[in-house]
Amino acid sequence: MTRTAVTSPVALSLTACSGGAAPRGGGGGPVIVTATGRGPFTGEIGAHESKPNAMRVLYYGLASSAFASVGVQSCAWGYTNTFHFWRDATGWEPGVADAMVTTTTLPPG
Repeated sequence: MTRTAVTSPVALSLTACSGGAAPRGGGGGPVIVTATGRGPFTGEIGAHESKPNAMRVLYYGLASSAFASVGVQSCAWGYTNTFHFWRDATGWEPGVADAMVTTTTLPPG
């Protein structure tokens, strides 16, 4: 899977809320970082295991890179139960964990 930054409603919302451009990898906007010393974090994202694995890989890559592209880290929901990344019997689900993008793994651009 090719990882690319995407322009998303997340980027637009953070730009509007921050009073300026949300810097790439900059914690989601200067107002939030200045006020708290910390960047924003989005809670769990997930694609249910009933969906085809290829669609889950696509979703995790797109959703996590959208947040990462504006400096917001994210995490996967229920990665050992109904939103499996890991199965005790077989290990990591092919491609799913690899699709996740963070602010430190987002390709330059």
